[in-house]
Amino acid sequence: MMLALAILLGGGSLFLTLQKAEKNTLSKLNTPTAIKHYGVAEMMELIGMADSTEGEARVLILDVRPRVFFEAGSILNALSFPEKNFDQVFSKHKDILTEAQEQERPIILYCASSHCQDAEKVHQKLSKKGIHSGIYSGGWADWAELGLPTN
Repeated sequence: MMLALAILLGGGSLFLTLQKAEKNTLSKLNTPTAIKHYGVAEMMELIGMADSTEGEARVLILDVRPRVFFEAGSILNALSFPEKNFDQVFSKHKDILTEAQEQERPIILYCASSHCQDAEKVHQKLSKKGIHSGIYSGGWADWAELGLPTN
């Protein structure tokens, strides 16, 4: 249809302009939703809810730092989910992620600090796979500095 419109209007440059406009519109439609950012108070509340009577956590926390940093210390009950090994860890933990989402449990990612981009990268990758997640904005540095519960 666009090609016919471009021919009728007598210009290949108009066709290219229309084609670019269509791509921009489609990319905006495919953009993942805004990222929910969690603060310390929300995290503490969610972790406090982790001890439910059924013994099942009500939040899934993913540490996206390299595993060596996770092993040195992590937020209480976090699961290691390194951004650099996304495909491998996603395959390994797909069932856990799907179950958390089906149960409407928040999936919260965190990184080394508020300046680290790995949590946003993992959020985008999870979004493309249909998994909704949020980010703890302070990251490990903030959590550890505040002396909050860790593994």
